[in-house]
Amino acid sequence: SGEPPLLLAASVHCAAREAIKAARSDMRTYSNSETPSVFFRMDTPATMDYIKELCGLDN
Repeated sequence: SGEPPLLLAASVHCAAREAIKAARSDMRTYSNSETPSVFFRMDTPATMDYIKELCGLDN
């Protein structure tokens, strides 16, 4: 059946979202400048460049 690959794909997406939330939280903690909030929209496919941008590492 296709259930195991589907669940694994969903777990990767959820793990990436949690990692982005943690990165955004850390950016707010260690920065005095305006940083992104922890709320965001993550579309798929999520490329590495897109994830870096969501983390606030786009500069």
